[in-house]
Amino acid sequence: MKKVKLFVFLVLSLCFSVLVVFGEEAHAADMYRLYNPNSGEHFYTATASEKNHLVKVGWKYEGIGWIAPSSGNAVYRLYNPNAGDHHYTMNAGEKNNLVKVGWKYEGIGWYSDIKKAVPLYRAYNPNAKAGSHNYTVNYAEQKNLLRVGWRDEGIAWYGINKSAPVTKYSVTVKHVGSDGKELKKSTASVEKGKSYTAKAESFSGYTLKGSSSQTVTVNGNKTITFNYTKNAAPVTKYTVTVKYVDSSGKEIEKAVTASVEKGKTYKATAKSISGYTLKGNDSQTVTVDGNKTITFTYTKNAAPVTKYTVTVKYVDSSGKEIEKGVTASVEKGKTYKATAKSISGYTLKGNDSQTVTVDGNKTITFTYTKNAAPVTKYTVTIKHVGSDGKELKKATVNVEKGKPYTAKAETFTGYTLNGNNAQTISAVNADQTLTFNYNLNKYNVTVVHKGSNGKTLETEKAVSVEYGKEHTAKSKTFTGYTLSGNSSQKVTVKGATTITFTYNPN
Repeated sequence: MKKVKLFVFLVLSLCFSVLVVFGEEAHAADMYRLYNPNSGEHFYTATASEKNHLVKVGWKYEGIGWIAPSSGNAVYRLYNPNAGDHHYTMNAGEKNNLVKVGWKYEGIGWYSDIKKAVPLYRAYNPNAKAGSHNYTVNYAEQKNLLRVGWRDEGIAWYGINKSAPVTKYSVTVKHVGSDGKELKKSTASVEKGKSYTAKAESFSGYTLKGSSSQTVTVNGNKTITFNYTKNAAPVTKYTVTVKYVDSSGKEIEKAVTASVEKGKTYKATAKSISGYTLKGNDSQTVTVDGNKTITFTYTKNAAPVTKYTVTVKYVDSSGKEIEKGVTASVEKGKTYKATAKSISGYTLKGNDSQTVTVDGNKTITFTYTKNAAPVTKYTVTIKHVGSDGKELKKATVNVEKGKPYTAKAETFTGYTLNGNNAQTISAVNADQTLTFNYNLNKYNVTVVHKGSNGKTLETEKAVSVEYGKEHTAKSKTFTGYTLSGNSSQKVTVKGATTITFTYNPN
């Protein structure tokens, strides 16, 4: 009876193996582990329906064996139709050898993690006819099998660590017209707690009302609605066709069309067409009250003269092109003059123009020398300012970035320097200003009253007056003397000054 049950079970297993087709690569998923108590085989699959079928026909479900990644190194699955046994390997050579000796290749069962996160140990039972291999992430299970006679065959492949599930909600984005029409509807799956920004779209015949984007925090299913106003009906337009024909009316250039609003004017400009000369005006204007046609008529030119190409090149000292060359089509026997370009970062070597007589294709080459890298400089402004607010002098100097600069005070008549006679900037790294301050000098003005006989009648107390200011002195009356000259004197103070009034004895 046991043999009959075993036979039935093996037949069901065989049928199962024949029916299962691996048409797609496995996705990252739990790998189910099952055990056949009759044959002793362990079986592994990522397909829940396959697992459930085997349980129904007598296999024992042993839980999740490991987690397989969605990509990586392929693990091949094979089936032995004679022994009813499955085998799994990453070794393509081993797979091909088993197929040669009668095993059935069932495709890629899953993938091995290229990061080698979780190893699966492979052990071999030399005494078993079926279920001769075991694969496990449990190293204790591996060691126990080795103790009872199984052989250690190393690491078969690698699984991954299972990450925590992510809760996601649906965000529905609607675009609705003022006429009630749903212009567009879309949904997005967004992780819980994340923000989601939707952007409005453009729809023909509608204008967006409100912001062009909306953002929500996703803590449940959400709906974002963009509202649009339906535009007014379009204005009436007509087609204006512009034709280009020769003297016989034959089209010589493809016509162009324009859609123009009713009642508007439309101006067409004639094209320049190689080999033809326009007859008549180079532009025509029509008032559009229906479909219109504008026709430009051309006369075919006589056969063209022979022309050659003159190429102008711009190269550096090594002959490398530093600016795109230009070409010109020039009539045979004519002269052509090329002028050198001004090219940033380079200096022309030689003449700035060259002339050739065109008797064939010609090349004119202008050679340039690369300039040294520019030096960054900043402006240092030196000011000399009097205490009266007058700017005595201002100068500027350009100083190379990072260099020190020292300015020295100067001498100005009527002013005395206040502070050091030199100022230094240790490193010039920006435009800067150095200011020297000067005090306005004061000078004594003394008024002396003298007789013409040499006698000093009076010397007034000296008065302190600022440089450049005016000072007026008045004469006095002295008994027995009469003033000679004006009764007042005015001076502009440029230094210590004496004003003298002269008196004649009576």
